[in-house]
Amino acid sequence: MAENLELLINGKQFANWFDREITLSVDSFDTVGFSAPFDPTRQEMREVFRPFSFAPVQVLLNGDSLFKGTMVDVDPQTSGDSSMINVKCYAQPGVLCDCTAPTNEGYKGRRGKGAIKTEFKKGLSLKDIAQQLCDPFDLDCEFRGDVGPKFDRMSIGIDKMIFEWLVPLAKQRGFVITNTEDGKVLFWKTIKQGVPRVQFKEGIPPLTTVRPKFSPQNYHSQITGYSPAKRGKPGGVSTAFNPWLGKLLETTAPINEYRPLSCKFDDTERADAKEAVKAKLGRMFGAMVSWDIEDLPTWRDPDGRLWDPNTSISLLAPSAMVYKESELLIREVKLRQTTDKLSASLNVVLPGAWSGEVPETLPWVD
Repeated sequence: MAENLELLINGKQFANWFDREITLSVDSFDTVGFSAPFDPTRQEMREVFRPFSFAPVQVLLNGDSLFKGTMVDVDPQTSGDSSMINVKCYAQPGVLCDCTAPTNEGYKGRRGKGAIKTEFKKGLSLKDIAQQLCDPFDLDCEFRGDVGPKFDRMSIGIDKMIFEWLVPLAKQRGFVITNTEDGKVLFWKTIKQGVPRVQFKEGIPPLTTVRPKFSPQNYHSQITGYSPAKRGKPGGVSTAFNPWLGKLLETTAPINEYRPLSCKFDDTERADAKEAVKAKLGRMFGAMVSWDIEDLPTWRDPDGRLWDPNTSISLLAPSAMVYKESELLIREVKLRQTTDKLSASLNVVLPGAWSGEVPETLPWVD
């Protein structure tokens, strides 16, 4: 089906844009990239693409909001008699990747919240902490799922980027962070195995290209997590074991299967160390392998739904070492539109990768 995209910059429709690419992700902020003709002699063009203006941008898909964000990069290109500009935008919460927690200097309390807090007392939830950090940027947080146990007292370092600091806290509670279509900061949990949206099989259209990405150095035999001793209370320690490494080596040449990894959970109570290390083991399976399904000729599944992160597909692709039909989680979606072509690409990972679940089976194990 035809897809109608509209672009608004500073609230005004901008029509002459092309080579569009929209990236939707389960665990990072969405982005939009495009190109446009650029005539520096026209004042309106100078205004629209003024560097460092951080202009508000919105993308509508068939009349519905798909992306609400900020123009970040403007890159003019001149070749011969033609001139064009390449533009990149990120979702509104993308500012959290660029900025540290603000000091009170120059802050006027845009939401009337008073002084900024970079230290958080004991007993606050992830939602409480995240909203306090997002308030100065006029960002709302949306949580889908139980926020989990409250944290001990903590503080964010003066040189720590907000998103970088929030991600480990969210992981300890089983959340990943992205954005909603209307620009909120979204904390959500990845789906568990369920009903795949489509079954892809090698050699059968629309599947054309599948590329695996393996990261064996991110694969460990066990993960041990430590929570610190505080105010006279002993610290906690917990170890989660990878059941797959030993299983696979039973049928292969004997090698050293001992690949331990230790980590610290500075902001985790002793009682939570077990769940935190379990979640980290599950995320290991998300980091060790992924597959790129490329050049799909449509932005939608067979039921007409837009490809979305945090949904699943079924894949059978022996050439990509998916030897048996396997359900995989869509981590990232790229939607592309040029003057003569529309296509989509999916990056998929093992299910349960962010929910602390060890896979019951692996695609390359018969």
